[in-house]
Amino acid sequence: MSDSATTPARVRLGHEDAGRMRRLTEEVQGRLEEMALIAARSLGYTLQRDAVRQFVPRRVRKGAVFAADEAAVLPPDAGDDLLYIEVTTNPDGSKACALHCPGHAVFIENPCGHGAIPCPPP
Repeated sequence: MSDSATTPARVRLGHEDAGRMRRLTEEVQGRLEEMALIAARSLGYTLQRDAVRQFVPRRVRKGAVFAADEAAVLPPDAGDDLLYIEVTTNPDGSKACALHCPGHAVFIENPCGHGAIPCPPP
């Protein structure tokens, strides 16, 4: 088997797999829209039509620089790994993220990683 990262390929799916992929795509798009709406509502703005809905998870280790914002460093008391999920890229270029802290606390912030705010203790 060849390395998919270096070998271009396009494979037509069979009927059953194609149908399943269509259903999964619809489900994922619906879930992304729901996450984007929750983020926008929580941040107090209206989700714009041209905002890009996305799901870009980034695990950030304590003391590491957050990839989306070079200036944001997680403080030493941030606990274990955090999970940032980029939810939207807004027309102004800012990104809204869901921040999943250890212990199940979830926050929404815009821009992602802007304040390096520590998570509350679990």
